[in-house]
Amino acid sequence: MADDEALGAPPRVMPVFMGNPWVQKYGGNESEVRLSEWRAQIEYLAGLQGLSATQQLQFALNSLDGEARREVQAAPEAVRTTAQSVFRFLTERYGDATPTAVLRAQFFSSKQGPRQSVRAFALQLWERVTRLQGRPDHGLGDSETLLRDQFLLGLREGPVRQGLRVQFRREPELTFEDLKKEAVALENDQVEVQEPPVCAAVSSSAVAVPDMAEWKQTLKLELLKDVREQMAELTKTLVDELRSGATRPEVRPISRDRVYSDGNRDAGRRPNWPNRPQFEWDEQGRPICNRCGQPGHYSRQCGPRRGSEGGF
Repeated sequence: MADDEALGAPPRVMPVFMGNPWVQKYGGNESEVRLSEWRAQIEYLAGLQGLSATQQLQFALNSLDGEARREVQAAPEAVRTTAQSVFRFLTERYGDATPTAVLRAQFFSSKQGPRQSVRAFALQLWERVTRLQGRPDHGLGDSETLLRDQFLLGLREGPVRQGLRVQFRREPELTFEDLKKEAVALENDQVEVQEPPVCAAVSSSAVAVPDMAEWKQTLKLELLKDVREQMAELTKTLVDELRSGATRPEVRPISRDRVYSDGNRDAGRRPNWPNRPQFEWDEQGRPICNRCGQPGHYSRQCGPRRGSEGGF
């Protein structure tokens, strides 16, 4: 009996599990198997084989590897008394470190997503309540009632939720599994109703229901394409009109160096002749003087002007 209780001694009878030639070992955070999965596997196989407490402990210790094995070996002797003490020790080292308040908030705020099925939502609720129950301070009370009520509250608005509430008011003793089965059946019926009928004489294949989001995206892309084409055509038209349009005549500035004077105006003031040409010619093509009115010379060559100004 002392040999059986020795931690280092192997069990007298090695457990043999039909269909399980080996057990995956747990080695810590870098292990391929999670701690909860490894523990469930060990407990299930040990119970299936009917192992004693000492054999369960040895079986759990032999299923450790790497960092987790060294942690257990370096722990106090009280940790290696039973398999459950080993499980608790490993849970403290490598278990879920999420606060209990966060897990509780995640469970009570669970809502079915827009594209999430009833089965997926029910599985999500079950995983969250199981994770929360693993904490000693979960404070859930009757988890079955909480799971059923949260399932009813978290369902997406629609015919499935309305029909399930009506049935629950008629039969308040329904459990979570009963409501889940009924919700799945209602969801399947709703999907069948939404499928459009197809005439066998016209088409032998079912007509797929278009997705609203995909339809909106396709329509948006088509509208953007039409707008781009119209903008490109309008830009090309404007560019062609600008290139082929008449050029504006060049406006030559009037020289301000000339001084106008007709004897009655101040020097430097322009005569008020906006439409009068600068030079005039007679029938023979000779220039007409703007000062004396005689043909044959310009005003700057006018004889009376040169005489009055003391010309050459």
